Amino acid sequence: MTENQWPQTPNPAIPEPYASEVGVDETYASAAAGTTGTSKTEAAKEQASNVAGQAATSAQGVAHTAKEEAANVASEAKHSAQDLLAQAKSGLSDQAGTQQQKAAEGIRNISSQLVSIVRPWASRAQTPTLTVSMTVPRRCSRSSLALSSS
Repeated sequence: MTENQWPQTPNPAIPEPYASEVGVDETYASAAAGTTGTSKTEAAKEQASNVAGQAATSAQGVAHTAKEEAANVASEAKHSAQDLLAQAKSGLSDQAGTQQQKAAEGIRNISSQLVSIVRPWASRAQTPTLTVSMTVPRRCSRSSLALSSS
C-alpha cells in the first residue's frame, strides 16, 4: 500500500489561497457597517490580484521544476546512448576478432592440405608448376600467421 505524501496539516509558511492581506472578515464587517459597494469591489479586486499573484508564482515553480526534470531526462538519455554505443563497439570488436581467428584457421587448413597434395610430387622432379605449387602453401601459412598476430 502506498503512503500518502501530502501533508495532513496546513503549512503556516504557505499562505491560504483564499485569504487576503486585508482579511475577508474585515471586508464583510465594513460592508455591513454601511460603507458603499465600492469597498466590496476593491476588496474583491485585491483578492483576485492576490490569487493571480499566487497562481503566477506557483506556475513559475512548476515551470522551473519541469525544466530541471527535462534536463535530467536528457542527461540520462545521453548517458544511456553512450553506454549502448560502447557495448555495441565492444561486441563488434569481439565478433571481428573471432571471425579473424576463424579465417586464419581456415587458411592454415588449406595450406596443410596443399602441402599434403604437393609433397609426394616434390621428390620426383622440379618443374615450374611444382615450384609454384610449393610456394602457395608457404604464402598461405604466412597469411594465416599475419591474421593470427593482428
